[in-house]
Amino acid sequence: FGTKDETQRFRRIGGPTLLRGYDPEARDDPHPELIGSQVGVMNLEFRFPLIDRPLAGIGGLPPLRGAVWFDAGFARIPGRPFQFATSEEPGPFGFRLVDGRASFGAGVRMNLFGFAVMRLDYAQQTDMAGLQDGDVVFTLAPEF
Repeated sequence: FGTKDETQRFRRIGGPTLLRGYDPEARDDPHPELIGSQVGVMNLEFRFPLIDRPLAGIGGLPPLRGAVWFDAGFARIPGRPFQFATSEEPGPFGFRLVDGRASFGAGVRMNLFGFAVMRLDYAQQTDMAGLQDGDVVFTLAPEF
């Protein structure tokens, strides 16, 4: 979609708001396949209350929320070979990711100042057949 110039723009899909557990700014990027001009991302997140009124200091703190989530995505460059997943050497779900990437995890959230959300997540990379790297991710940003 779009003009040729628009389809040649490269985008990164890693980071704390797109594909958690994959660092888009890593200089020694072990996942160069997370950069492309055609991208797709899916985020599934379930949020729930943990502590409604934490008591700390004068006035207390905002409510503390928990979350469990699953992210999946891909980035590709047109004209290069691409295979999202394969049924060869499948994992417990009957497939294994090849060029697609996924992660899952859990974390806590606290809304600060009514517009910024402080998030602390544990992100576990997976190819749906096994586990790869895990990482703790801290974010202070608007919520999606």
